[in-house]
Amino acid sequence: LYTKGYRIYTSVDLKLQNYARKALRKGLEAIERRKGFTGPIDEVGKNGIADYVEYLKTANKFPFNMDKIYKAIVTYIDKKHNYAIINLGDLKGYLRYRDNKWISYKRIDDTHKKYISGKIANILKAGDVIYVKFLKKISKTYFFKAYQKVEVNGAILSVEPATGLVKSMVGGYSYSKNQFNRAFQARRLPGSGFKPIIYAAAFAKGYTPASVFLDTPEMFFDTLKNKYWKPENYEKRFYGPTTLRDALVHSRNVVTVKLLEKIGINYAINFARKLKITSPLNKDLSMALGSSALTLLELVRAYSIFANQGNNVDFMFIKKISDSRGNIIENNFKIDEFDLKLGFIKKKEIISPQIAYLITSVLEDVIKRGTGRRVRSLNKPCAGKTGTTNDYKDAWFFGYTPDVATGVYVGYDKVRTIGRRETGSRAASPIWLDYMKKALANVPPNMFSVPQGIIFRKIDIRNGLLASASTPRKYTRMECFVKGTEPKKYSNINSSEFLKYELK
Repeated sequence: LYTKGYRIYTSVDLKLQNYARKALRKGLEAIERRKGFTGPIDEVGKNGIADYVEYLKTANKFPFNMDKIYKAIVTYIDKKHNYAIINLGDLKGYLRYRDNKWISYKRIDDTHKKYISGKIANILKAGDVIYVKFLKKISKTYFFKAYQKVEVNGAILSVEPATGLVKSMVGGYSYSKNQFNRAFQARRLPGSGFKPIIYAAAFAKGYTPASVFLDTPEMFFDTLKNKYWKPENYEKRFYGPTTLRDALVHSRNVVTVKLLEKIGINYAINFARKLKITSPLNKDLSMALGSSALTLLELVRAYSIFANQGNNVDFMFIKKISDSRGNIIENNFKIDEFDLKLGFIKKKEIISPQIAYLITSVLEDVIKRGTGRRVRSLNKPCAGKTGTTNDYKDAWFFGYTPDVATGVYVGYDKVRTIGRRETGSRAASPIWLDYMKKALANVPPNMFSVPQGIIFRKIDIRNGLLASASTPRKYTRMECFVKGTEPKKYSNINSSEFLKYELK
């Protein structure tokens, strides 16, 4: 590389890489702001303002970069009009409260904050040193927004499922500060992000999205820890008879644990290995809730198999390497053999196209009416799943279209809570959405194709049977099945009988 003039051609699309970097930074900064303002980074007092301005003339470099962070000193507070004048050395600007309302919340700890009256004078004073970012320029006046150091971190990884080309990968907030790549070096608990693997395994074993499980309290004995364990749903309540579709759409923990118990832990582990999950997996029922530490790379690879109709394509980071004379040293991607059928790509069927479609259909519902509702504004066919661990220590979002599969991870390097209610939906999915909107801006909507062997039937969601003429419309739904697994009996439960059934 340094002496022979080697050229390395990567799979990365620089435009998408830039989108990913900006989306991740923006999302992590938003999390820090939600947790409240930590206050000025220094205080020099009014008498020290002049000396600090001289220091800033050499510390800050211009012209402005929208992503660059600058130190500034507060020189004046206008109480009447609720703004502060700040000095960056060679430049003065305004910090308006209306552009920085988030600083009126003072951070107490990771989960608590208190509101301070929305007046700049109650938050800042002359002589305070703060971080700022350039916001906009109107005429000859510069406006800034307050910034504070981002401690929470994360990663984003995006691939083309059909080719395996890794189009963008960002392993953290700032590579210059920390070269640790959280996209494939960090193993963290995926929480509910692991559930689709359990459900896909169940579908492969003959269960269907219409199979019904009772979402009721139950104790399980943990042989490894020699104690009983009682799983709970996020909402701290139980929902009675629940189809597997609804259980995954609403991320019901109890049903998922019961499902894993039915299909078998060893079977589920072997199925996960098929989906290229290589990290150690807990051999107990907690595995259903994502209790095994995995990498973002592993999980995106599993979801990309769903997106690619059950086929696995090895991920490719390096296309080819050539020397200074153009001689090919290594060639992983023979572009000259490219054709519309991608015939040169070595595909391997991991799961059947029918099983891949079933799980994709359910994950589409997660976006439409489940835990992934925040990304509906993508306005393109997509499937996905959130992931959140106990005490909000890790947040994930995995989503894909037929063209792109992308995963996002958020969390602190030293494990601690991200913040109160910082779920996968709130902390990770906005980053995914920000990136995917740009990545797919010029890509026409592409529906997930329905493979042969899939049929659709109208069912009664109360019991998973075929809907009858007497089934109330509100209890009916069109459901997809692998041909031969569809229910054969018709539902005859009316409203009053259903109440008795539910109580049982």
